Amino acid sequence: MGNIQEAERRINRTKGQYLSDLSLSNLNLTSEDLAGLMPKIKAIKTLRELDLRNNQLTTIPLELTTLTNLKMLHLAGNQINEIPPEIGNMAKLVRFHATNNQLTALPPQMGNLPELEALFLGDNQITQVPREIESLPKLRTLYLVNNPLTNQAIISLMSNLGGNIVSTNMAARFRAQNYQEVIKKLYNDQSPDKLALLNTMDTGSFQTANGPNLTGKEVVVQFLQGVPTNDAVAAELYVPATKLLLDSIFNAASKEERDTNLNILATALGDCNTPIQSLLIRSTIGQLDREEEILPELLEGIIKREALEEAINTRLKELLPANEKIEIVAALANSVFLADAENNPSNKVPLSGQRRRVPSKTVNYDFGFRVIPAELAEAFAKMVAKTDASDNLIVENGKYILDDRKVRTITEPYFANLDIRTPREKLINQFENQMQKIIAQFDLLPHYDHNEVKELLDLDAQKKEVRKLLLNAEDGAINGMVNGILKEKFQKAADLHAKLLKESVNKGTTAALGDMSTPLNLVRRRSNSYLSKTDDKKTSPKRRMSL
Repeated sequence: MGNIQEAERRINRTKGQYLSDLSLSNLNLTSEDLAGLMPKIKAIKTLRELDLRNNQLTTIPLELTTLTNLKMLHLAGNQINEIPPEIGNMAKLVRFHATNNQLTALPPQMGNLPELEALFLGDNQITQVPREIESLPKLRTLYLVNNPLTNQAIISLMSNLGGNIVSTNMAARFRAQNYQEVIKKLYNDQSPDKLALLNTMDTGSFQTANGPNLTGKEVVVQFLQGVPTNDAVAAELYVPATKLLLDSIFNAASKEERDTNLNILATALGDCNTPIQSLLIRSTIGQLDREEEILPELLEGIIKREALEEAINTRLKELLPANEKIEIVAALANSVFLADAENNPSNKVPLSGQRRRVPSKTVNYDFGFRVIPAELAEAFAKMVAKTDASDNLIVENGKYILDDRKVRTITEPYFANLDIRTPREKLINQFENQMQKIIAQFDLLPHYDHNEVKELLDLDAQKKEVRKLLLNAEDGAINGMVNGILKEKFQKAADLHAKLLKESVNKGTTAALGDMSTPLNLVRRRSNSYLSKTDDKKTSPKRRMSL
């Protein structure tokens, strides 16, 4: 138990003197103690400020959030690990202090505090900040020092908070984007040598995408300043690709090779960091092991987003405005793949439906959502969402419905062009192999001029038809579908075998056909043997690609 008697004394004194502030700091009160004291605290009708610093609070009692007239709440120096969503009820709160706790996340309901001017959340374990906080109309001070904020979260906050924020401190902002720190992260003990080598590149002239010419060193520095490095996505995707690109410069065999690689980096430098992330993604894709059976889920989702962006640039190019084209294309892709995009009020293409989510390539996704032209938004929605027989978009609960089939027709060919075999493409290859065995089984090649045999021998046409069927099928149905098609093809080949045998007997040319007297029951047993092999090669759930 904390010092309950002292707490009660302070409460009674405040109540008796009609003071507007109550300090219960440094009393070692627990959350249970505070819950027990809440009826007496609530009895202070004039209470506007409550100081609960340096106690042993691990949670915030829900009764505390019923103090709707409170203007200042001080919870620093406790062990609180969660802020209840009911805090959004404290509509008159002006200052909220919760530094030096164990918070890992913030509820979106904190965006329901219209009077909040100062938010102090330093020395916690917060990695992301709800987008709703960026819209607080009166927020002037945001203090997030010594939190493991992701680089993406920091850049997003700095991009979207606007000029109304007078004081911000996010600590990691400059460390995360400091080129020397990035090089240390990539090269460890070798970083001094790499930094020294970089200093020798302070010459040359390299044209950036939308800016002045830079020296080789300036190109590398600006590139590293835009590389995400501090989150799980970066560790899996961006950091390895960054090292690969830097190695191509540091380890170049000649000045010409180094300058060529510097030019590649320079073309990704412009008004935003989106092209830098695109370059890193392309580099990662280029290094993929095409024989690898398991494609990392994050990378799979990233590649699907790249496929969608390419389709937007190709199919909708006439509707894309010249200004902010990069942000708009990224925003359209974000409407499909960004977590919770369907609930963003700025998003003009809200989509319901299950799909894998990946982080945005652009930090200004709210801006991108807002500047999408209405005509473009509708055209894109028809490209990825369900429509009725009259090609009108179907809307349920204010959202379009994502059409898995439409998205597959975009992403599957993209994977094929990258020589990455999806489960559907693997089944198509298996189908081709089995068809070749069936053709050989019944010795059909010598009869290529026979009309019915021609159909079975045209594997390209059959693969195209199977691919079309698989694109329209759900993931769980594709193996059974291919097996069914193979059974039909096998039966057709068996029937042709019998028909050709009969024709040859009538013509007296049995010998020319070879031994075609295999009993059909044996043929069917062989059929089952072939089909069981395709079942054995079913894609494992871990490898299956889905939207």
